Amino acid sequence: MTATSPAGALLKVEGVSKRFGDSPAVDRVDLSVAPGELFALLGASGSGKTTLLRLIAGLERPDGGRVRIDGVDVTERPAYERPVNTVFQSYALFPHMSVRSNVAYGLKQENLPRNEIEKRVAEMLQLVQMEAFAHRRPSQLSGGQKQRVAIARSLAKRPKLLLLDEPMAALDRRLREQTRLELAAIQKRLGIAFILVTHDQEEAMSLADRMAVMEAGRIVQIGTPREIYARPATRSVAGFIGDTNLFEGRAIQREGSYLVIRLADGDMIVHDDAEIAPDTAVWLAVRPERLRLGAMENSNCLEVRVLRLEYRGDQSILHARTPRGAPVRLKGDNEALASLAPGATITVSCAPDDIVVLGR
Repeated sequence: MTATSPAGALLKVEGVSKRFGDSPAVDRVDLSVAPGELFALLGASGSGKTTLLRLIAGLERPDGGRVRIDGVDVTERPAYERPVNTVFQSYALFPHMSVRSNVAYGLKQENLPRNEIEKRVAEMLQLVQMEAFAHRRPSQLSGGQKQRVAIARSLAKRPKLLLLDEPMAALDRRLREQTRLELAAIQKRLGIAFILVTHDQEEAMSLADRMAVMEAGRIVQIGTPREIYARPATRSVAGFIGDTNLFEGRAIQREGSYLVIRLADGDMIVHDDAEIAPDTAVWLAVRPERLRLGAMENSNCLEVRVLRLEYRGDQSILHARTPRGAPVRLKGDNEALASLAPGATITVSCAPDDIVVLGR
């Protein structure tokens, strides 16, 4: 999947807005999702991602704009008339019903034949590996098992689009990792488009074909996880997606496709084809894993003072500061960093291609 709108989109959100009082929760959002795509809406609390999901689901009505699913304008249609189902953070299972009855509930509401209901329920329970728990009630299930039941119930109606609102927020870290693998396997097996709302960048990056980063009700960048991580569009995206070093500076000279940026702690040369004029204020973003110990040939160098080492198991994070106080983090091999004592002055370097130039 590419960052551009997919051809033959299953979902099209066109200029959709929603206000609550004087505050815009969703502000003129455009979005397309392809059939079979796993798309993530990522952002901090209050960014508008859950409101956008509810607008797609039909649980909220937009103040402006249109929502189209499979070529049909569903903007004015209620939730139950849209080919969409939602898995909520709370799972919303009926506590007095068995697992089997929870999965069958929506099918019974549609008055499907009994044999068809039994067939679909059996298929869904097998899909989420919950056949052995069919007669249990939600109170007898773990958080991960409840989530599987909620997914089975939503998929039983065979929606064209499945919406998931923070579905793994209540699970511990290890169970989240396991559930992510299961969710991705289910999605690929069925080929149904999923939209996942999450504030967890690791979750979005490990699952999504593409994702949109939201801020203050707007989408600030859409792309594959790799594109957004490697080339964030704004300083806020760079700081939100993964860990990054940010340096404030000013463009002073262009030499072909290279730009000289003056920082408080010295000059850096960056490879950048954007039309950035001299004397333009910019920010530079460098991922911690792109920094290297020592002065490397044809690289930018910074002198830093070591503050501390943070052990991360397979790697360590070096925390340091430049002479003018800019924080610097370097991710590297445990053995290579182990000898660096707090207070030591060292040189770190990065190649011009490892730096992303961002506007203010």
